[in-house]
Amino acid sequence: MKAITLDKEEGKLSLKLQDVQIPILKPGQVLIKVEYSPIHSLDLNYIENALNCQTCTPKILGREGSGVVVRSHPLSKSWRLEGKRVSFIKLDENEGTWAEYVVCNSKDCIILNNDLSFISGSSMMYNPLAVLMVTEQIKKHNHTCIIQANSFSVLGKMMINWSRFIDVICINIVDSDAEKKILKKYKADYIVNKNKDNFSTKLRKICKSLHPTCVLQYENEEVDNEIFDALEIGGEMVIVGDSPRGKINGIPADNMIINQKKIRGISTKIWYGELNRQERRSCFKILENFRLILRTDLSEIFSASQLEIAINSFKSYGKGEASLFSFKGLSAQVSESTYEDSEDSEYEEDDDFLFSLEKLIRLYRLKLSPDKLVPRESFHIKNNSDYI
Repeated sequence: MKAITLDKEEGKLSLKLQDVQIPILKPGQVLIKVEYSPIHSLDLNYIENALNCQTCTPKILGREGSGVVVRSHPLSKSWRLEGKRVSFIKLDENEGTWAEYVVCNSKDCIILNNDLSFISGSSMMYNPLAVLMVTEQIKKHNHTCIIQANSFSVLGKMMINWSRFIDVICINIVDSDAEKKILKKYKADYIVNKNKDNFSTKLRKICKSLHPTCVLQYENEEVDNEIFDALEIGGEMVIVGDSPRGKINGIPADNMIINQKKIRGISTKIWYGELNRQERRSCFKILENFRLILRTDLSEIFSASQLEIAINSFKSYGKGEASLFSFKGLSAQVSESTYEDSEDSEYEEDDDFLFSLEKLIRLYRLKLSPDKLVPRESFHIKNNSDYI
């Protein structure tokens, strides 16, 4: 089969589409014929970190995707997934999702509804799960107002929509007026451009009124003392991500000692790995029913052979949007599978959709209390009708 692999040979980093062995199934696993898999900043972080390493273990990148289950292990109940269209997540170190075929634990798959395309399903899990992880932390520590240091990221946009649903006020930091204009379509109430001369004054004025107690810092972003200092006494900065490269600049010790502020990190990979099967199913049910709120904006679709163009495009323009690799039409054959498919359609930004979120949120509030999201015991679903 074909896969996009990363290796280091004679001191040079090699990222290429090449032939590799089709993975071997283990009990509880399924073999998925991949349709689409998104590019994540986590993958770019790994590539850049590999440049600085003396050795690099060969690996297939990618964290999630969509496709069709073509085979299951004969000694497990996962045969029920055969022929199903699924979204899946895979957080293994060396065997990712940028491949024609992927072996995945059956408990890490969501069956796609007939009205959901492979394109939409390909980015349905990693960032939405991160939103649930952040929500758990927000509720656990009783935060009612937060600051997002990188609101224009994929995760940041999701949190803008989601924060209104869980009744949390969100102060959004952006890099430019262009980003600010786009976030206004998401009906973000508080947006501050950090590259304006009056940034510090405006941020402090907003914070004095709203009393934020948490800063969310996403991967690759630097947070300086201006944002950290704007927090209430006893507030915290939470660094979210599995491979962050950002730096924390100029934070004086007295901000942490006298003002009792904290800095800590949370990892989607670690958090997700600690969930039991029931908790994962409960999370998946939330992702299914709230996919319109927790959706990812799509930038471009590239064939697997266009990997260099895709990576460079994502580096330049991918902020706040997803780029996908398509593995359709590749040559390897494992088995034949019949399934009901739905026609893929490319995403186009719809202003009416963005403004209809308010109605959607009010509707879901009647069905699901935000308190059911956290603490973790609340992930257990007693009746599916609670989430419909």
